[in-house]
Amino acid sequence: MSSGRVLGGAAALMSVLGLAGPAAAQDAPAPAATPVAAPAPEPTPAPAAAPPEATPPAGPDAMAPPGAGRVGPREWEIGVSVFGLGNGSFFTEPSTADKGGLFYPGFGGAGGGGGLDVSGAWRGILGLDLGFYISSDTGQGSLNDYEFTIGQTAMHIPIRVRVQLPSERGVRPYLFGGPDITVPLGDAEVSNIDPTLKSAIAAGNATKLGAKASTYVAWTVGLGFDFLIPIDGQDFRIPLTIRANLNPGVGAKAEDRLEKPISQENYVFNTEWEIQAVATLGFAWYFY
Repeated sequence: MSSGRVLGGAAALMSVLGLAGPAAAQDAPAPAATPVAAPAPEPTPAPAAAPPEATPPAGPDAMAPPGAGRVGPREWEIGVSVFGLGNGSFFTEPSTADKGGLFYPGFGGAGGGGGLDVSGAWRGILGLDLGFYISSDTGQGSLNDYEFTIGQTAMHIPIRVRVQLPSERGVRPYLFGGPDITVPLGDAEVSNIDPTLKSAIAAGNATKLGAKASTYVAWTVGLGFDFLIPIDGQDFRIPLTIRANLNPGVGAKAEDRLEKPISQENYVFNTEWEIQAVATLGFAWYFY
């Protein structure tokens, strides 16, 4: 057997056995690989469930989630309210010595009105209220048992500092005080004069009556309650206040309460009220 046949047979054998060199492997087609089943992976334990995320607060600071029935603490609170009111306006009657021979009865009467407040508070503890309201400020007096009414419609601008209990549920009580700037809207007047007195004045048999008021500043002090009614993450409240307005500019003597010059023929009463009692009830929305 020749050496060429031996080498050819060896090459053929190596090709069958898959031992051919690189060149031979490129020429010969590769045998199909027998699929081998991969080992089954071991079961991976399920990860622990993550704790539920907290519901993000409504508003710029911490706020109660919807339906929680509470107002959460936050750095600043700013709100606006509208309200109706009832009031009483009063002048005390001077003593006989303070009347000095002049006619001056006491006066008192009820009125009403309405307005709005803009309020801000720090941490629900220390606050400032700026208010605007219009009210009928009138009171009745009598001359020889014949009644008449004096007063005017006025705009009040109270500026109040408040200190309150920062309750998160139910109600927030607070105390407040500050100046109340009172601006008459139109002229003060005498009205509801008893018909008999009115006839006597017209006939010149009784003193003519008039009234006058200018802008004045009273001091207001009082007690308030904010009833908290948060709904769907909104801070709504029902504010109730009871206050007294005290005018330090009213003198104790009758002559201090009448416009000058004073004469027995013509009395002009000053209607910058000495004392007023005011109760308000409204609806407030704290939007910040």
